[in-house]
Amino acid sequence: AWSPNAGVMRLNPLPLLSQRRQQVKQMEKEVSERSEASFLPEQYYLAEKFRKWRHISELWNWEVGPEWEDPRFTHPVSEARKRAYRGFCGRTGADVLKNVKVWHFSGISDTSPYLYLDCRSSDDTRNRLYRSFHHRDPWGIVAVAVAEWRATLDAALERFVGLNRYLEEARAGKPMTASEFWADASVSGHESLLHECVGALAWKAAQDRQRSWACEGCELMTWVRKVGDIPEGGRLCSARAGWNSLPTWVCGDCVVNCLKKAGLRECDCVGRVPTPEPVLKLEPPPTPALEPPTPSLEPPAPLLEPPSLDPPPPLLPKPSAAPSLAKPSAAPSLAKPSAAPRPELSPEASPRARRRWRRRGRRAAAAALVGAVAPPSPPLLLMPPETGSQASRS
Repeated sequence: AWSPNAGVMRLNPLPLLSQRRQQVKQMEKEVSERSEASFLPEQYYLAEKFRKWRHISELWNWEVGPEWEDPRFTHPVSEARKRAYRGFCGRTGADVLKNVKVWHFSGISDTSPYLYLDCRSSDDTRNRLYRSFHHRDPWGIVAVAVAEWRATLDAALERFVGLNRYLEEARAGKPMTASEFWADASVSGHESLLHECVGALAWKAAQDRQRSWACEGCELMTWVRKVGDIPEGGRLCSARAGWNSLPTWVCGDCVVNCLKKAGLRECDCVGRVPTPEPVLKLEPPPTPALEPPTPSLEPPAPLLEPPSLDPPPPLLPKPSAAPSLAKPSAAPSLAKPSAAPRPELSPEASPRARRRWRRRGRRAAAAALVGAVAPPSPPLLLMPPETGSQASRS
């Protein structure tokens, strides 16, 4: 099965009204009996129902898109330019703006019209898209198409009661629910459902705008991406293209601007060997060289003789030592040791000095006698600690 990608289909009806009514009833029955799942059920059914399809002009099914697109890479520049340019199917921008009858929105990327429902009006939508697609769409075709879609939507919603109040609350982040519309007797169920859908999309567009990033090149709140494939950061590239001044996070419009400035010539960085940046390496400290050992001038030690296989000699008893006939040492003398000489006492000394002189003499004699005859100190005996019964007996 095949399906036409059609924005507008022109069908040749049957000549009589009764035949057309009969055909519609038959189509309703066939549609109710279909069970195949599809994203385009009406187009698949019409392609199977009718035959002899013919192609009409693309002006009745013009898919909205800019003249240039972000190729998602920057170098080689010639290949990037070839990928970025889409064109208008052999037409000029002025021809598209003048003769297109139906705009076809695919609902992808940043050309989706519901992404700009947070704008105040169709004029505000046109001005914002002019800035966002300044380099990608110099003819302003995307801005005109989305602005016309918004003006048509506003004209349809103006017929319903409470439109202005509802849109104001929706853009402020407080979308009304269907129950609030049902409370108003002047608003029907279809009107409330339509307002609720538009308000929810407007609130989502405002939230997405707040969460989006600002382009580092043009500073617009739009879709951005990281550009990391410019050789040597643009230092070797052509100065006319401005690759060296392109920031890291930019939008597709800034990338296309650099590609258009580069022209048809290849970039100057082609064929030039990039200068490698110095890399600092931490090397370990050098290991000191080991000097060879100095040869010794001393004669080598004699080799050990192998052990003898003869039995060892018998062991003889050790002779006992002969009794000593030396005179035993005399007992320590208890005689009073001679006192150390004392200085002479002056005959003119006072009685107090005389007493002090005699007292010192006696102390010196006693100290000399004690040092000569003092016996050795007895050994210390360590006694076990007394138990409770011994302590009580004692």
